Amino acid sequence: ERLSGFRDALEKEGLSMPPEYIKIGDFRLNSGYALGQELLALDRPPTAIFSCNNLMTMGLLQAIHAHPAHSLGKTVAVVGFDDIPISTLTDPPLTVVSRPMREMGVQAARLIMARMESPAKPLETVVLGPQLIIRGSEKNPGLLRWI
Repeated sequence: ERLSGFRDALEKEGLSMPPEYIKIGDFRLNSGYALGQELLALDRPPTAIFSCNNLMTMGLLQAIHAHPAHSLGKTVAVVGFDDIPISTLTDPPLTVVSRPMREMGVQAARLIMARMESPAKPLETVVLGPQLIIRGSEKNPGLLRWI
């Protein structure tokens, strides 16, 4: 869903992305690191990377830090998904798409209780929107190079 949402957003704005920039990981730290290394080793590495979860983002940041030609917020911008406390400790602090986790839990509990009280009641869908928290890692002077 995250990838299709990202592609939909690009399409809506009339933008495209080279297919070699799309990497599918397994939501683990090592995957973020390995895929970050692959992206940074390209002849024309991306100037901005959106990472789909906190562990992969941390691995990506390790890859950027280990690569001598790249620097977070200078040669490559990063936006992560999920807001964790360590996101504010990077330099620059990590810009993230944050989900309302507490509210998700509250709504899930409410839906379960409602289902237990009225099993025949039609299913209810609750949509909770994410929030973009801008902290600084989204900056990059060469950001629009590939567009």
